Amino acid sequence: MAEIRDHFQSIVTGGGWLSSLFLLDERRGAGQRVRDCAGRVRDQLLKRALTEVAGAWDAAFGHAPGERGARVYSLDNPGEYREEDRIEREKLDKQVEEARNGLVACANALDRLNQLDR
Repeated sequence: MAEIRDHFQSIVTGGGWLSSLFLLDERRGAGQRVRDCAGRVRDQLLKRALTEVAGAWDAAFGHAPGERGARVYSLDNPGEYREEDRIEREKLDKQVEEARNGLVACANALDRLNQLDR
């Protein structure tokens, strides 16, 4: 849980990740690992919170823009990439929003774990 929470925090503080950052070995399948844990939990509140964490991870990844190729700028058309940049920024903003949702879900899951440990 701490690992995926740290990833969500990194997404928020960094303003979003490109898709390649989700595919690094230590991050690949993070949502599925949390989902697998949720499948082994009997407590319904904890299961729901873990499922929300996994869903937020998947949604954040879904908003990740792909890698951008090299750009050649023309002085004749200075705004040439403005629309592409706007679309990418919208995706990253949505991704950050999902990462914030993931942080809330992580906090809920950890709170529930602490309640169950008492």
